[in-house]
Amino acid sequence: MVWNRVSKLIGKANKLSFTRTELDKMLESYEFAPEALVALFARDLGKEFDASSGVREKYSIRKHTLMVIGQFEKYFAARALPANVSKTFFRIFLALHDVGKARAIEKTGDRHNQHRYTVEIMRTVLSQLAFSEHEIRIATSLASEDVLGSYVRGLYSGRRATKQLGEMAAEAGLSLNEFLQLSLVFYQVDAGSYTEDAGGRKSLDHLFAFDAESGRMDFSINVAAKIDQLKIYAEALPNAIWLDDHAWHVIPYENLKAWVKENKTKLDNGEIIKGSTFRYRYDSQDMKYEVRLSHGIKEALYTPRSILLLDHNWHDIVYDDLEEWVKIDSEELDSGGELKGNIFSYRRNHATGKYQVRLRGHVKEALYAPGISQ
Repeated sequence: MVWNRVSKLIGKANKLSFTRTELDKMLESYEFAPEALVALFARDLGKEFDASSGVREKYSIRKHTLMVIGQFEKYFAARALPANVSKTFFRIFLALHDVGKARAIEKTGDRHNQHRYTVEIMRTVLSQLAFSEHEIRIATSLASEDVLGSYVRGLYSGRRATKQLGEMAAEAGLSLNEFLQLSLVFYQVDAGSYTEDAGGRKSLDHLFAFDAESGRMDFSINVAAKIDQLKIYAEALPNAIWLDDHAWHVIPYENLKAWVKENKTKLDNGEIIKGSTFRYRYDSQDMKYEVRLSHGIKEALYTPRSILLLDHNWHDIVYDDLEEWVKIDSEELDSGGELKGNIFSYRRNHATGKYQVRLRGHVKEALYAPGISQ
């Protein structure tokens, strides 16, 4: 039984050494300190917190956990969390997020097997403290796999990452968008603890952009461009498709991109319309519109209003798909000027009259989508 395994860790069958009341009092204190929270759990799980985390930075689980909570306090504690998760519960989750790592190393010799052991201990401890089943499912789902880490490192494709996140979201009882937003907070404070900003050694600093003075933590430009693809997918559902083959995929007419709709007559007459990322056709036999990847593209996210940019050429977009801040300054574009965001530049091509977007010079690739792009 799970509890039997956990009870061996805490040393007292079926009973933690502190109560929910004691925990709540400490968390709600005006002078909350991460050290106090970790120390409370370490009464029963001291061996787990004092063990090595198995990383090259040679942090103990306790030190790493304190750095993670420290990043949360610095950058996210003053904000409302996604899915109406309370700040106090998220602190508890962070305190326990690596609690199974030492046991994974002991039992399997591999810290990457930690999620199974962490989930077991976390579920049992949170149940003992009378948290709701909904809260427990959120916490254990977040702790069950490092999907974002695998995606950022290139181990997971976008399609695999969103599929896995969707399954985890369902287990947590949240929408994919809610779960993704909550996972992003967790990933930022967890991975962001392996930085000089967190008081540690330089390691994952290249993934983030810190502004401690304003209390903002963001992803670095190229990582942000990659993360944006997950956000765009989650927000565009059910009108989003990850394509990773060169087969034709059916899409409704209303989900064709605006410039493709302008070529409806050609489509209906059997012509294949070619874009830089996708190709389009009308299947007269089934009377359905279809899309597939262009040659040379291995994977791309298709939504009606997004464009995958893989070069630094200018690409046409309709006025409605300009970012709102660009529309506000559209007179600058109309007079021949160029507007620059963090990731994209904008202009109006006066030879064709079309608005255009392209990657800025320091960005390798990005998915442009109105409402999310920078």
